[in-house]
Amino acid sequence: MRRGDLDAYVREGLGAMERLDVEFEDLFESEDVTGLNAAWLRAQPGLLVLEETKVAAPIAERVSWRSARAQRQDATGSMP
Repeated sequence: MRRGDLDAYVREGLGAMERLDVEFEDLFESEDVTGLNAAWLRAQPGLLVLEETKVAAPIAERVSWRSARAQRQDATGSMP
């Protein structure tokens, strides 16, 4: 890609991001985005709500599951 094309591509992307930012700010003014997000989260099956001090253990457990799975896949040569 030529330098001019790259610059145009970056400018176009930045412009799109700025337009989305304006749209999002407008949405924040007209909608309770935090409330909508909270309602969506509460509706998720299997949602696990924890106090901040109790988050580390479940995360570590899930990471260990992933690591164990990766090790099994490496041992058998299977793809994820």
